Amino acid sequence: MQVEYRSQNRSIRALQKWQNVFVEDPHEIESHHGILSQFTITQGPDNHGLHYKIEFALPKSEPLFIWRMTINNRGKTPVEIERIQLLGVGSKPASNRFSPRSFRTKGTLPQSGVIRPHPNPGELAFFSNGWQSWSYTGSYASDERYNNTKFGFITSPMWFSQGTPRSQKQGRFSSDMFGILGDRQHRTGILAGFLSQKKHFGSLEVSTNSLYPTMALWANGDQARLDPGTEMSTDWAAIQFVDIDSPNPFGSYLIAASREHQLMNSHPNPSIGWCSWYQIFQDISESKITANLNSAVEIKKILPIDLFQIDDGFESQVGDWFHFSDGFPNGVTSLANEINQAGLTPGIWLAPFIVHSKSQLKRHH
Repeated sequence: MQVEYRSQNRSIRALQKWQNVFVEDPHEIESHHGILSQFTITQGPDNHGLHYKIEFALPKSEPLFIWRMTINNRGKTPVEIERIQLLGVGSKPASNRFSPRSFRTKGTLPQSGVIRPHPNPGELAFFSNGWQSWSYTGSYASDERYNNTKFGFITSPMWFSQGTPRSQKQGRFSSDMFGILGDRQHRTGILAGFLSQKKHFGSLEVSTNSLYPTMALWANGDQARLDPGTEMSTDWAAIQFVDIDSPNPFGSYLIAASREHQLMNSHPNPSIGWCSWYQIFQDISESKITANLNSAVEIKKILPIDLFQIDDGFESQVGDWFHFSDGFPNGVTSLANEINQAGLTPGIWLAPFIVHSKSQLKRHH
């Protein structure tokens, strides 16, 4: 765990050495996550008057380990927080030597040790969570490269978080908020991330080198100013082992995230299901919808899905909602009936305030 900040135009890296440390006795507290078994470590002040409090906790109701950091400026000058790294692990041997050295890449702080989903090296892969709904979300094999854009500065600000690195090296991947380092051979994985993004945007970077895998998890400070007498806390970070063959390997993490946002009571029956946009964007047709509906019927035997949504691409043009593309010669009524008969709620995407320049609606009005 390390903190990067700037003070009077100087770059500072804190928590490299632990000194003036106080460890609080473990105790139990009530929280959104039920009873937590928790203890706290405090350290400081550093040379610029910053104190650091790190809370570690184990929820009794979920198989998660969670922790967060609070930085308190008790100095005389403001500082700008650049990065709060809550986890950095993994090392790579120096060339022609057996002794390990720090394995540092753009976007990560120096790390040491090793992190593996299984004690024996296996077939590593990584599940990456995208920055927003158009960003790639999915799994990468070790011999692949992180999906990037060829449109550079035009699309990068929309598709990628500024604080999340985008390496083009084989086997080096990043993710936003959370991700899973998995082992396809031994069928296990390590999920790491944040339970919320209320305080900061969180980033994760891994290397899937089979002998020397690495992982770094940090909160992006975005150079936010921390004045004397004020403090800054991160969101709760979380880590757990997962069974990647489980029908719902993200379950415990997502339930904890919903508790962190207090959604369990305000949204007791959220819709859960499939939406064509997040798989095939506008490249949809009646046959593709039917094929995915058949798959959804099988998945429904395992997971409690209830919604099946046809997204953008069924209409001839945006604005002409009752005129259909060539892929939907029969419209969508018959598909809605099929979805109902399958025991799912049919959904449709509309954008009533958008009119395409080539639409009939624009030409006629």
